[in-house]
Amino acid sequence: MTESFYLGPGNTRFAPSSFQDVVAAAESGLLNEGHWVELKKAVPPKSPGANLELAKDLASLSVDGGIMVIGIEDKKGAAGAVTGTPIDGLASRIDATALAKVHPPLTVVTTILPHADNLDTGVILVNVPASVSAPHMVDGTYWGRGDEGKRPLSDVEVRRLLTLEQGRSEKFEKRLYDVAKVIGGEQLQHTGPAFNFLAEPASTTYGAPVTETLGQGHLLQWFSEAVPHQAKWSPSLLSLQHRVPHPDGVSAASFNLSARSAYYWDQLSVLIGDDGCWYARGGSAVSPIGSSSDPNDGIAVFRAGAAIELTHALLISIAHFANNKIPFQGQWTIGVHINQLSGIEPVEKHIGRFPGEFSAYPREQYIGKTIATTDEMTSNPAQVTMRLLRRLLRAMSVEHYYFPYSDFKDIGKGRH
Repeated sequence: MTESFYLGPGNTRFAPSSFQDVVAAAESGLLNEGHWVELKKAVPPKSPGANLELAKDLASLSVDGGIMVIGIEDKKGAAGAVTGTPIDGLASRIDATALAKVHPPLTVVTTILPHADNLDTGVILVNVPASVSAPHMVDGTYWGRGDEGKRPLSDVEVRRLLTLEQGRSEKFEKRLYDVAKVIGGEQLQHTGPAFNFLAEPASTTYGAPVTETLGQGHLLQWFSEAVPHQAKWSPSLLSLQHRVPHPDGVSAASFNLSARSAYYWDQLSVLIGDDGCWYARGGSAVSPIGSSSDPNDGIAVFRAGAAIELTHALLISIAHFANNKIPFQGQWTIGVHINQLSGIEPVEKHIGRFPGEFSAYPREQYIGKTIATTDEMTSNPAQVTMRLLRRLLRAMSVEHYYFPYSDFKDIGKGRH
């Protein structure tokens, strides 16, 4: 996959695949230094002062997202000659600096484009996505950017950014509650318990709209690529057989809107928005114990396996899209909301082979929320899933049956 880079509003994303692509971009003026672009001919040899300066550059770009280009001359803000720079060990040094010298730690992604005639040198492109934790501090000072590059932020600016961050966090829960409204009034407007899922990228300007990227492709095709194993619980992402036209993105459902199932737990709907956000709503996490034979008379129970499996499948699907379809390696705010849980017991209490004391959930609502990067959802989706759902399973005394686990195919193995 060719990494792409955000260069500010109104600019197309920069997606170089070679050293020469950077040369062409510099000559065209696309890489002139400014609010979203930092240019460096080289990074000085490793030292406390040099690493602090590097950290300040990275922190400054994290407020709105941007790119650092190393191996290019800075001609008073204009992109000069693309000279290249020694590349051995530099990417690791940048990553370590972003994690150790920036507070809170910052996740960046580096791309190396070697020189065709000298593979020991090249251009290093550092992608710094907008951070949900911005502003970031280096050496006791918060950093941001102006039109001429990095600068310390004033106390007023810091307070404003921290207030915005707090507001985004608080409003996220409201948006999580409203997943059904976003998906649409025709979908999943039932009165039964529902599992709601929302994932928001820190930057909503990271790529082309989903409707343009996927075209007429069906979501089921992409989910089939992303989810490596057959699901044990239904409905799953591979149940999304019905494409649903939507004004805000690409949507699919497990049921035909004109002939929907009478049972809420058979319904699942997913929307990938043009703004990069992912929405899902379904009923399988809470369903009657007798749903396979007498659904109208069964006792509603919590099915932890269904909630874990759907959450895990959504996370690896988001990572698949962000790695292969619409490149984004930044941070995501992710939430799970399940309603009508008061007094609901886990299914294990009603199955004789599971010993122990089980607990009914004591509240009407459950919300699990976390921040994860695309890289973490790619390399360790189970860890993200456990952060989202651990408190719920602990409250029902079934955590030890399901956690820890490491892979999609291992979900629920602890029950056997």
